Amino acid sequence: MAGLNRPGPFNPYGVTFSLASVATTPGFNTQGQTSLYAELAPYGIFPPHIHPRASEIIYVIEGSVEVGFVTTFPDYKYYSKVIKRGDVFLFPVGLVHTVRNVDRGKSVTLSSLNSQNPGIVFLPDSLYAAKPPINSSYLARASKLDENTVKDLQTKMWFA
Repeated sequence: MAGLNRPGPFNPYGVTFSLASVATTPGFNTQGQTSLYAELAPYGIFPPHIHPRASEIIYVIEGSVEVGFVTTFPDYKYYSKVIKRGDVFLFPVGLVHTVRNVDRGKSVTLSSLNSQNPGIVFLPDSLYAAKPPINSSYLARASKLDENTVKDLQTKMWFA
């Protein structure tokens, strides 16, 4: 695939990315791989998310990013680390993880996921942008927020 390093415009989170996967590159079919090239603007973030069918290795090409993942119930321990150019970090399969640029300039990463269909669930989107919406009083109670805050979150544009 030509042009993996030529993503489009930055989204509202300050991230632009391109994907090499079965959907974009037929030769990936049955190979159990997906690659993601990402550029993060200063303060750019990937919202907390999971890949239900893959672990992910992230490699920093340029800049510095803080990466981290949260263990499962009952501990929910957050492991994080700032990684710089040339460093790698592994996100275990199915765990909530985070990526944010901590560099003054842009940061560039390349990720490899060990599935041709890793899936991605952005937690803010799955909770507050679901269609049809999840009941706001339920979400307020589950999120320990007041219902008006939840209703406001449900009107926002999330990951694009």
